[in-house]
Amino acid sequence: MKAKVKDVRDSFPVAKSALEAIHLKCRDCTCDQQEQIDSCTVKKCPLYPFRAKVRVVHRRNISDAERAKRSERMKDMAARKAALKAQAML
Repeated sequence: MKAKVKDVRDSFPVAKSALEAIHLKCRDCTCDQQEQIDSCTVKKCPLYPFRAKVRVVHRRNISDAERAKRSERMKDMAARKAALKAQAML
């Protein structure tokens, strides 16, 4: 009777999303040391911008006219939201 051999892949966690896969790779790289993930200095790593607890902010160069247009749109949305909230309170 042959003994069943456990597949090595069964012992590794399976990521459900890309961000979770990145987090698992960072944990693997730092031997599961969260404080080392937070203070990672390996800037050549392709996953560096996406490491755990770090949000990636993409700045866009937009014109002053576009900035004013977006600002007005946000003010209109806030006014509509306030009006809906006031209407719901009645």
